[in-house]
This record gives sequence, C-alpha cells and structure tokens, in this order.
Amino acid sequence: MAFRPGNICHLEIPAPDIPKLKAFYAVVFGWSFAPMHEGYECFDAGNIAGALASHLEPSQHGSLITVMCEDVSASLQRAIEAGGRVLQPATKVPGGRGSYGYFADPCGNKVGVWME
Repeated sequence: MAFRPGNICHLEIPAPDIPKLKAFYAVVFGWSFAPMHEGYECFDAGNIAGALASHLEPSQHGSLITVMCEDVSASLQRAIEAGGRVLQPATKVPGGRGSYGYFADPCGNKVGVWME
C-alpha cells in the first residue's frame, strides 16, 4: 500500500480475546489474519492496514470504524450469528445517499457498516 501524508494508514481494534475476534471478523467481513507478535494479529481491510491488539481496551466511545458492505442488513445479521449484537439497525440516509448500521463485536467494540 502506498500512502501519502494525511492518509489514514492503520487502525487497531481492541481485542482482549484475539481468537474470538478473529473468528468474528472472518465471518462478518471475510478478513484473514497474520500474527505479527504476541497479542497482535494483522489484517488487510482494502486500502488500510489494521490489527487486533490485545493491549487496548474495547469501547463504544471515541473513534468509529465503518466498513463498506454490499448489504447492511445482511452484515448485521452475520454479526449477530457470529456473536455480536446490533446497536443500530439498517437505517437509510436521507436523500438516497446510502444506508448504515452499527453493531458491537463480542468484546464490546462499536463498528459501523455502510452501503451506497
């Protein structure tokens, strides 16, 4: 990946239970993981690199990760089936701009899904 100054280039998802979140995100988004060192599993989320990081505490406050998807309702359903819970059901943005929803992963992190 080639990044320019000012581009967001990396994100970390707090993961006190890395095996649980690896399985969860593999089901919900199809992500695969590669260990970097103990407590840190890297993934490629398209134009941004990321990692599950065991040294961080889960939260529903602060920055929000939103992932592009083909179908918000289907993504939220996969999150439920994989052990997460819906925080905001599929919601249309006024003006036909798209739809979004939010879920909490099994460790409590708030994540958004978006489709145009």
